Amino acid sequence: MNKPLKELFLILTLILMRQLSSSAQMSNWSDMRGKKIEIFDANCTDTDSFPKTELKRIVSDAIPKADRGNGTWGDRAFIYKLTPKSNIYFVPLVCGGTGNCSWRLYSVKPTKYLGEISAMGVYTYKSASGWPTILTYTHMSAVEGFLTTYKFRNGRYRKVGSDYLTDTHGSKFSEFFSGKRVNPIPKFLENTHILCKGYGC
Repeated sequence: MNKPLKELFLILTLILMRQLSSSAQMSNWSDMRGKKIEIFDANCTDTDSFPKTELKRIVSDAIPKADRGNGTWGDRAFIYKLTPKSNIYFVPLVCGGTGNCSWRLYSVKPTKYLGEISAMGVYTYKSASGWPTILTYTHMSAVEGFLTTYKFRNGRYRKVGSDYLTDTHGSKFSEFFSGKRVNPIPKFLENTHILCKGYGC
């Protein structure tokens, strides 16, 4: 095979792999379509919602020693009722200057660790049965970011599939500035309900 054909084959293979990856990721969101999707971020948390008695020591120990005192929180939470019987405490641990945070999820009484996610914004919905999917948006630059899917498996939320490169400005805008082909925000996220006034500030 000559060089031009090899290059064409490589390009077509990369395109096919990207399409397959996007299709696989979209299949992970099938349970989110048709639901009332809600979003929150670290600006929606507050110290009054943080159950100090149950979680202060646990959360403090969970913050890596190298990160302590350097953009760390671990003293506040956002409470979200994922299922009728589950008030989940979303606790931001370490946040960067772009708004991305590492979060730990807990329930209390009894206290239980339910997984860790990374996000600037957290998308989810209330479920009458089973644990709903959590979809996160992580900011990468002025023109792009990525969505990551988490599902509840074996007692906690775990990442599934690959990240989905996207941007809230629209794929053409991002492609012009970054030179990369990105995916548009999925349509089922277009009318997302924001859960606090301070979101995005």
